[in-house]
Amino acid sequence: MPVVAAAPDYNDDPPAVASSAFILVVVAVAANAFSLLLLFLVSKRKYGKHSTLPPSADHCARAGPSACHPLADCINGHLNLTCRCREGFKGDGVKHCEGAK
Repeated sequence: MPVVAAAPDYNDDPPAVASSAFILVVVAVAANAFSLLLLFLVSKRKYGKHSTLPPSADHCARAGPSACHPLADCINGHLNLTCRCREGFKGDGVKHCEGAK
């Protein structure tokens, strides 16, 4: 009578490869979380108590007086500037500001 080998039962003893892969995933996730926490703490220390972003630059000063129409005001945003026609004028604030009719 031929001898038949029984199939290995991995339910009781999982292969070492699966547990090693699981450990690598856990270590990678923990390292990523630690990196994000460190980045957050350094940015808070560098830019102020309640901020995680650098303060806004003075975009209007960098662009100079020609950024907006002479009858418009330059308004600094966090990442850019906006030109708005002064009261009594209408237009895009950049090239056109005409008296309201």
